[in-house]
Amino acid sequence: MWMPRLRGFKQLDLDSEESDHCKRCFSLGPTPLRRSRVVLVLVLTVVVVLLLGSLILRNDNPPNAQFLDGLDVGRRCWTDETLYEPLRSLHGHTWPAPSVSARTAVLVRTSQHDEFTPDLVLHLRSILADSDENTATFLVVHVEGDEAAQTEWIRKTVPSEFQNIVMTFNTEILRSRYPTFESVPVHNHVVNVLFADKFPQFDFMWIMEADVRLIGKWKTFLGASMEYAIKEAKGLPDLVSFDKICVTEPDWWWRENCAPHWPLEETSHGLLVLAGWSRKLMDAMRDSMVRGVNCYFEAFPPTIARHNGLSTVYVPHPIYYYEEQHLDYRCVTQDKTQGVSGGTFQYQDYGAVRYYRELRKEGKCRKTALLHPIKGYNVGDLN
Repeated sequence: MWMPRLRGFKQLDLDSEESDHCKRCFSLGPTPLRRSRVVLVLVLTVVVVLLLGSLILRNDNPPNAQFLDGLDVGRRCWTDETLYEPLRSLHGHTWPAPSVSARTAVLVRTSQHDEFTPDLVLHLRSILADSDENTATFLVVHVEGDEAAQTEWIRKTVPSEFQNIVMTFNTEILRSRYPTFESVPVHNHVVNVLFADKFPQFDFMWIMEADVRLIGKWKTFLGASMEYAIKEAKGLPDLVSFDKICVTEPDWWWRENCAPHWPLEETSHGLLVLAGWSRKLMDAMRDSMVRGVNCYFEAFPPTIARHNGLSTVYVPHPIYYYEEQHLDYRCVTQDKTQGVSGGTFQYQDYGAVRYYRELRKEGKCRKTALLHPIKGYNVGDLN
């Protein structure tokens, strides 16, 4: 697995280049009162500029979050050139089929309706370039039609460099194997169980949606996250989340979907657009579905883990805000802390696209950050 050596933790600071400095100040007269008014105006102006134009770092990392130092957070920032230029030179490269001896898998989930934009190509290269012999990377794509139609879609649509790593599935196979399956938007996790059943050699799987981006190195980020999760779980973790796992509140949108199986207070949910899944969790989900128990994909995995004595770990990571953060009334964690909405890693775009565009289009240097959602239609032409 990706598990680099860690170093000491340093408290994070705002990017120095984000601050506006007064390069020259003009005297408006010698009187102390006038000078004090000028200073006050300047101070207030700087404060307003900082509040409106700079990023606010959520400081919710616990004191033992030493893994952050392994991400170079607070000591390094990335530009489009340093992050993506080495990957552009890989044009024409063909990635080999996933390693059969690996014990850890990385799955990137997408569908036949998603375009392989230049930005998505760079994203996939960034993951593959960080893989080693202990990690197998797959592109898992929802493609309707029979096997021949899926094969033809791969040939015509998937860039040749990625065709060796593609695994396709359709609605028919999910419904035939798992009768409780309704649809991918509702039961997204069933695809992950299908993968785990098809490839029993993997003990652990990192699974992400195609609209997740990382400003940084995947090998470093996932390795440090795994080491942190292992320390927290005191054994291989079963569910690693980058969003706080919430106890379901009465006004949560999908509460009724799980109500036939568990009382509201015994249901958990979280944003699992990037998460780590153990073999034990996959087996427990499959066993529950065989018994006829299934519900919405943001709730089913953490609730199954909760009711089967499996470990769930939230990995804290830097989240940036362009406006004041707000308490998320839909989310209260199991330790009774209130969730926070907004920021660069959320279910809707509250700053992720702006942060990413500043890196890709505006030439700004940005610190390591996990971003969601970054979709082709909302970032425009980044290349």
